[in-house]
Amino acid sequence: MGELGVSVNFTVDDIWATQPIGAGHIVITRPGSFGPGDHDVVFLRPRVLIDATTNSTSIEPDDLDAWLASLPPGVAISEVTATSIDGEATRTFRLTVEPEAECVLVGVSRCADLMFAGSAFLKTFDKGFIYDVFWIDQAVLPIVIVVGTTEDDPDWLDVGQAVVDSIVIG
Repeated sequence: MGELGVSVNFTVDDIWATQPIGAGHIVITRPGSFGPGDHDVVFLRPRVLIDATTNSTSIEPDDLDAWLASLPPGVAISEVTATSIDGEATRTFRLTVEPEAECVLVGVSRCADLMFAGSAFLKTFDKGFIYDVFWIDQAVLPIVIVVGTTEDDPDWLDVGQAVVDSIVIG
């Protein structure tokens, strides 16, 4: 995957498809995915992070802590854990958006936006979904991997984790 500015290789089993691909992002998904966040593995290089309390692009692209602090009630974050992916320092956490979450983005299911990647790709977090987020610290900008599924299929996160476990960077 050259869209991230660095080579990222991974292994998948079975049949996968690609969704949007562009400068700064790529999405792979299982056939039968019905929409954004469902059975997706999203790879991103953030251009800017979005403050969920104001919906403004005011957070620097490498300031994960500021973004986490901006999340509204109803967006639950498990403890941020330090780990590594292919020897690269990585922070990981699970993000769950409760169906009754009160969000700034009125009238839509999305409750928090993470970032813009490239010139237009926006990664959102939607009500009723569960996401595992992997924040790989890099010298230039982080690589962020988001594995998402609906709350009624949490076992699918293990499938996404297997892809993440196979990643080789560079």
